[in-house]
Amino acid sequence: MKKKTLDHLDAYDQKVEAFMAMLEAYSNEDLNRVPSNGGWTPLQCMHHLIAVEELGLKYAQKKLHHDPNPEKVGLKNKFRSVLLQLYLRLPFAFKAPPLVSGEALPHPSTLAETADRWRVVRQDWKNFLENLPDELSDKAVFKHPRAGRMGWVDLISFFQTHFERHREQAKRGLRG
Repeated sequence: MKKKTLDHLDAYDQKVEAFMAMLEAYSNEDLNRVPSNGGWTPLQCMHHLIAVEELGLKYAQKKLHHDPNPEKVGLKNKFRSVLLQLYLRLPFAFKAPPLVSGEALPHPSTLAETADRWRVVRQDWKNFLENLPDELSDKAVFKHPRAGRMGWVDLISFFQTHFERHREQAKRGLRG
């Protein structure tokens, strides 16, 4: 299970790196331009994703510290994870929690600084998961505000689907 989780993480990291490489074709001015619809700038989309991942890691670390024997991933957890994946693919805007939106998203910023920060978070997740004891690899530790507890593979799948949603938002911002 641990190898599967790390393989999912590596695949996600490759998508993040490809996205950041694509953004290098744009100036920081372009990446900080507020879209005509008033949404987030491409760099704010990145900051949102980073904040979600940072908070997720802090939560997982705290949870394991206070509850060293969390519940095992079951059908209920898997079902809720699938529902979350479907929810994130809907073409509607959703209000993000205050800790990961609005004033919490720096503006302006630079691609270099933002990419460096994201790489640190990605490496922190990799270190955390690599050092996770094997007996915790099938546990439902992370708690999503809407989907509830999920396992590590489902968490990485959430990060990836969430990323894809905001990657497209950033691309629309650059086109518009």
